[in-house]
Amino acid sequence: MNELLPWHRAQWQNLLERLRAGNFPHALLLAGPPGIGKNQFAVSLVQTVLCETGATHGQACGRCRSCLLYAANNHPDLRVVSPPEPGKVIGVDQVREVSQYLAHTSQYGGHKAVIITPADRMNINAANSLLKTLEEPSAWSLLVLVSDQPRRLPATVLSRCQRLVFTVPGAEQAGEWLAARIGAETDPMLLLALAEGAPLLALDLAEHKVPAQRLQIMKELERLASGDGNLSDVAEHLLKIGAQQTLYWLYSWVADMIRYV
Repeated sequence: MNELLPWHRAQWQNLLERLRAGNFPHALLLAGPPGIGKNQFAVSLVQTVLCETGATHGQACGRCRSCLLYAANNHPDLRVVSPPEPGKVIGVDQVREVSQYLAHTSQYGGHKAVIITPADRMNINAANSLLKTLEEPSAWSLLVLVSDQPRRLPATVLSRCQRLVFTVPGAEQAGEWLAARIGAETDPMLLLALAEGAPLLALDLAEHKVPAQRLQIMKELERLASGDGNLSDVAEHLLKIGAQQTLYWLYSWVADMIRYV
C-alpha cells in the first residue's frame, strides 16, 4: 500500500466516507500542481476501492486476493492509461479500449477502475471518445483522471467529472515530511524553495543531488562575474554539468532576483 501523504488526509477521508456510504462517484478528476502526489493518491484510491476490506479499514489491506493481484501487477479489474512514449499523446485507440474494458463486468464482482494520467495529454479525438463513457458509465466503474493542467481538458469532460483539487501543502508540514526522508546535511526548506513547495519534487531533487549541482553552477558563474574565471574554462565546466540544467538554474536565479527587486 502506498503511503498516504499527510496533506491528502482531508480529501482521502471525504472519499472514504462516500465509499462506505455507497455513493462513490464514477468519475474523478485529481487536479493540482506537479510534485504533490496526485498519482500516488490515485493509485492508493483504486487499491482501496478494489480491496475486499478497504472501506472497512480505511486503506487497502495488502493481504486480500485483490491486493495480492495488484502487487503482482496482474489485477484484471484495473487499467492505467498513459502516453505510449514520453512526449506523445494519449490516442483515441487507447481510450476506446478503456470504454470497451469498462463495459464488461468486473471479474471479482466489485469495481472496475481506470486511471488516465496525465489526462490532459489526451488528444481531442481521445477526449471526445471518453465522453460516452462519462455520460453513460457502466455499473461499478471508476474513472480517475489525473492532471497538472486541467484547463487543457475540454469543458465537456471537465463537467462530467467530480473535481478533487490538490494544493501545495504548508511549508511546516511539507518540511517535516521531507526532513524525515533526506540526510541531515540537506536543508529541506531550500529543497522546497527550489521545488516551488512541491514535496515529492523536492525529494526527487535531493535524491539526484540537485542542490549540490546548483551550488556548483552558481560558484562557476560567481567566479566568472568576479573576473577570477576564464570564460572558456567556465563554459567547459558548465557544459559538463549540462547545458539544460545550467540554463534552468540561471533562469531560476534571474527570476529570484526579479522577485526581490
